[in-house]
Amino acid sequence: MFYNRRIISILLLLSSAAVLNAQSQVKVSETRETIPTYLVGNPDLYPYFFNGRTYQGAAGHVYPYPMYDNLTDERVDRDYKYLTLENEYTKIGVLPEIGGRIFSAEDKQTGYNFFYRQHVIRPALIGMIGSWISGGVEWNIPHHHRASSTLNAGYEITVNEDGSKTIWIGETELRQRLKWTIGLTMFPGKSYVEATFKMQNRTPLMQSFLYWANVSVHCDENYQVQFPPQTIYGTAHSKVSYTDWPYNTLWGDTQPTDNSWWKNFKNSNSTFAVNYSQDYLVGYDFGKDAGTAHWANHHLVPGKKFFLWGTESVWNELLTEEDGAYLELMVGTLSDNQPDYSWIGPNEVRVTKQYWYPIKGIGGAKNVTLEGAVNIERTSPESFMVGFNSTALYKEAKVIIKAAGKTLSEETVTIDPNTPYIKNVKVPSTLKDSEFFAGLYDSDGVELVSWSPVVKDEYARPHPADRPKTPAEYSSVEELLLAGQRLEEFHNARLDPLPYYEEALRRDSLDSRVNVNLGIYYAKKAEWTVAEKYLNRAYKRLTGLHHMPEIDKTGVIYHTNPKDGEMFYYSGVVARALGKTAEAESYFWKSTWYPGFQSASYLYIAEMYWKQGKVKEALEAIDESIALSGKSTQSKFVKAHFLSAQGRDADAVALLDENIASDPVDFLSIIEKARIRGDKATARRAIAHMGIPLQEIIEITTFYNAIGAWDDAVSILDFAMENGTPYSSTPMQKNAVEPFTVSPLLSYMAGWYCSQAGDESKALDYYRKAAEMSPDYCFPSRVEELEMLQDVVKKNPSDWKAYYYLGNLLYYYDRKDEAILAWQSSAELNSSYGMVSRNLGHSADKYLKDKALAADHYAMAIKADSSNPIFFQELEDVEAALKVPSDKRLARMEKYRKTIETSDNAASRYVYLLIDNGKYRKALDILENRHFRVWEGGSTVYTQFVDANLLYGLSQLARHRNSKALESFLAAGTFPRNLETNELSTGPLVAKVAYHQGLAYKALGQKDKAREAFEKCILTASSNRRDYIDERYFFVAMSQKELDLTADADATTKKIQDYLDKQNTETTTVVDIYSKFGEDGTSDAIKARNLYLQGLVDIVKGDNASAHRILSESLEIDPSNIWAKYFKTATR
Repeated sequence: MFYNRRIISILLLLSSAAVLNAQSQVKVSETRETIPTYLVGNPDLYPYFFNGRTYQGAAGHVYPYPMYDNLTDERVDRDYKYLTLENEYTKIGVLPEIGGRIFSAEDKQTGYNFFYRQHVIRPALIGMIGSWISGGVEWNIPHHHRASSTLNAGYEITVNEDGSKTIWIGETELRQRLKWTIGLTMFPGKSYVEATFKMQNRTPLMQSFLYWANVSVHCDENYQVQFPPQTIYGTAHSKVSYTDWPYNTLWGDTQPTDNSWWKNFKNSNSTFAVNYSQDYLVGYDFGKDAGTAHWANHHLVPGKKFFLWGTESVWNELLTEEDGAYLELMVGTLSDNQPDYSWIGPNEVRVTKQYWYPIKGIGGAKNVTLEGAVNIERTSPESFMVGFNSTALYKEAKVIIKAAGKTLSEETVTIDPNTPYIKNVKVPSTLKDSEFFAGLYDSDGVELVSWSPVVKDEYARPHPADRPKTPAEYSSVEELLLAGQRLEEFHNARLDPLPYYEEALRRDSLDSRVNVNLGIYYAKKAEWTVAEKYLNRAYKRLTGLHHMPEIDKTGVIYHTNPKDGEMFYYSGVVARALGKTAEAESYFWKSTWYPGFQSASYLYIAEMYWKQGKVKEALEAIDESIALSGKSTQSKFVKAHFLSAQGRDADAVALLDENIASDPVDFLSIIEKARIRGDKATARRAIAHMGIPLQEIIEITTFYNAIGAWDDAVSILDFAMENGTPYSSTPMQKNAVEPFTVSPLLSYMAGWYCSQAGDESKALDYYRKAAEMSPDYCFPSRVEELEMLQDVVKKNPSDWKAYYYLGNLLYYYDRKDEAILAWQSSAELNSSYGMVSRNLGHSADKYLKDKALAADHYAMAIKADSSNPIFFQELEDVEAALKVPSDKRLARMEKYRKTIETSDNAASRYVYLLIDNGKYRKALDILENRHFRVWEGGSTVYTQFVDANLLYGLSQLARHRNSKALESFLAAGTFPRNLETNELSTGPLVAKVAYHQGLAYKALGQKDKAREAFEKCILTASSNRRDYIDERYFFVAMSQKELDLTADADATTKKIQDYLDKQNTETTTVVDIYSKFGEDGTSDAIKARNLYLQGLVDIVKGDNASAHRILSESLEIDPSNIWAKYFKTATR
């Protein structure tokens, strides 16, 4: 390896001469790039409401986005906008139409792709809203695999005074309305790419978010992840377990392996470095002698993680054609785990920077700085290899090498990114590693990078994260507060924070902290009156008052000044929303007494004063807001508008230019500047550069609404509706159907602004225009849209669509009773729109828990529209719970098979019914010939394939058609690629298949093969992860009995029974809140599974009567368990 590295070094030195003499410059361009693309079908029409879905360890919200889960095998060439940024050393390409991801990153001298370079767009079901692609760098903000990862992102290009150039991408995320921006900058003469991350909270509420840059790299057996050498532990998602680093025994292995190498993982793995003191993360390809270095301030960017699918994973094939496997070198800003969220206050802006650059010729790195990387390896007892890379040209640099404090060599060198320094140094064999040192310095003696091998500090392995207790188990109100707050902060999908807060108030009804949190909790749902009640309680406790004063008359009265102003601030937010302007003003002014909410309070004071015509006071307040948060583009926009309204256009534009300079994708400021100047061309260009123009435009107009600039808001909406051509689909989509194109929301919002301005006639015209438009993909989500829709149904009560939209928004806000009333009103006005009936069915099932009512609504939905597969899929779930005969449900699926086949999910339910009705060959015909798209973490369709083959084989075995049975059992052990499954080597399915193969071989008299199959089944128990018990142990015990291993079978059975006894006494219904995809199921699913396992235990023991009874109980809870039905029948 060292010999090869020397040859590379000589070649690099020779080829770099031309570069050293070339003028340093940065080039940027926008072109079109043709990329082969597997097209994405139309997104689903139905609103995808949250019902406890766990995604990447957090709540998997989809609404107000649609679900993009209709993938196709249609491969075509598509043209994409392609932004290229390069200098003499490095070149990157960015795709704004696929989430703004970096698509390529190349070391120009060697051609090495230091980020994974795809040559095809091949989506899979991995993203939060379905479609997701691998490769390059994905920006995960404010959640992991953000919703808009494969949608259009806003973008802009800037040329900077220092000769650098920047590609800016960003958006305002729909769910939390957080505005984020990434600026990708290259500098003359520097090999690194700088990524500037900016997050701005323009909402009045504290928000939690995460940001992880998901960096993909090419990998094979030569690839190694290099955490900083000080690292001795790794941890898993949610920190539920810790492992030694790098050597650790993987699940299923008996000996420790070096987990830093890709080749040592057969299966997927995520490992986070327990290292929050070093600034870097490195990945290195020893086959290419090149790699990727990341550097950032570890105080702000502590997260270091790698993820891989594993050497045997089907995902390595599903996401590409010929580009091979990849590994993710992820780095977390203000976050060290996933999920791990940080807080950002109202009107607060966070800014961080991070850097990537290619390294080469030095075998990896032991230390990385912004100026360079160093590697030191002891190649023999008497020698060390020293290698340096630099990120810029340094003439007359110095390399100093020391041993035991004495200088061994000092030489002057010229080094640049294309010219690594490599030296083999002789040392005494007695020299300790930690006594060796090598440093690179510039011509002034300033250290660029250095390293001395470290002696790792040994410390105890950290304790895994504790799971929350039930509320009653906590001993203090503070613990209850923190438990509930953490569930909110981490967007947990499986536990509701409300019971924790309620238990805290049961113990102390006036606890200010809990009451403030509940005030914020209800403010997020726009339940302002309820929020006010809790904040008033906090007011009493914090101020020492027994009764609430009339704030609008007296101002804020207090006996004691609280330590912080959070209660006053949120009381202001709520009072303002309730239209209590005088109260809000008093609360916000009181909040300015305290740090934390000052800038936001002054902002809202300024907005209120302006609407009251108090111009001088408004300007004074907004100046205070800007002084306290100079980075806030929102505050500067407000002042700019104030100035423009006074005729001070030049001053206003100057302020907006400051905003645009700091955030070139601040479309709010760009549109306002264009409005002031009457510059339609700039406005059109801004719309063309927005990610989701419809949503950006509506978001922009809400800021005009806040200051009462309704005429301006209407003008902007009119302009957007007149210039609709930029509302284009992403090139990934098969059809030009984009949920974010021309929408009734634009007209509705224009009408609402007219209504507030007092022009009711014009408002009604807009409302009527909106009512005529298609309701497809109209998913309102903003609090302003809630107020707007409430106004619409009041002014135009015959608009059934408005009631439908209002119901969607209220359900999204978890105001489900009100949502149902709105949908009922819509249905009364028009009973022929199937989606309203579907929503009523959905809410009756998931919220009211009235399955019969839900079935009635779904039947009405199908009567109105039999072309939507979701109606059938959800009705099937309801009727299964109602125990409607399976053959009747199957008959409906058969009748509407054309509709069913348009959806993988519906087709899977159809397959299930075929299996449940004993139509195994028909089910297998579908499973063998349809390409099913499988979600990450999903296995339903492959499990159906195994079940159909095994149950068909059992039916043949019962008829003594032993060869036919074996054929089916052997087929069950195959792994069809059309089902997107990994080739399994262990687990419950492998155990089940092997056991049944053993039965067939036994029936055929092939004793040796039978023994081999039973032994394979038994082996699956030794490779189980953790102490989780599943049905494999039943088949293991049965196999042990087949081999006359009675004692072993008894031990296995006891293991299952001990597990169940513990479950029954301790945690039968406790779900795993840290599960990545909710894979353990609901509490009811856990109950049903445990009863099923108990029934299997009784079968092993020969107690068929007990088994039959218990399996019947399991099926009462979960009637879909095919094998519970089979064994129930078998034990009759």
